[in-house]
Amino acid sequence: MRAIQQETGFTLMELTVSSVVMGIIAVVAFTIVYNQTTTFNKMFNHTVAMGDARKAVKLMRTDFRNLSGGKIIKMTNDHFKFLDENNKPIDYQYAGNQIERNKSSILSGVKKAPFSYLNALQKKTTKKDSVKFIQVNLLVVSDKESYELQETIYARN
Repeated sequence: MRAIQQETGFTLMELTVSSVVMGIIAVVAFTIVYNQTTTFNKMFNHTVAMGDARKAVKLMRTDFRNLSGGKIIKMTNDHFKFLDENNKPIDYQYAGNQIERNKSSILSGVKKAPFSYLNALQKKTTKKDSVKFIQVNLLVVSDKESYELQETIYARN
């Protein structure tokens, strides 16, 4: 009499089901990793862009606070030139997509003219002798994302 052999292993149906389950798990894992990477990159770009904008505003704040009274040479939305307390010319200009200080770029990716001038009541003014505040509004674009930083700086003049 012959002994019946027991066959071990998986059936084709079991292998197919396990392959489908593993595929679903792989797709879910890939989606999670992709979304996390995309979010990280967006936050990193935001942090870098805002950090650069804050550095530029910090430099402007220092210069504008040293603005010597009555020594404004030019003030438009895209150009601000004045003499500091040592009668040294300081020239901020929005050119193309960057802000320059004395012909040296301090911030790139800027999308609009950044300067507004305010009087003591914080109303817009075009008179050089009535400027008490300079409002800086930076709209920076980095990797198709826009970031805005606005600051009103008191000019000690």
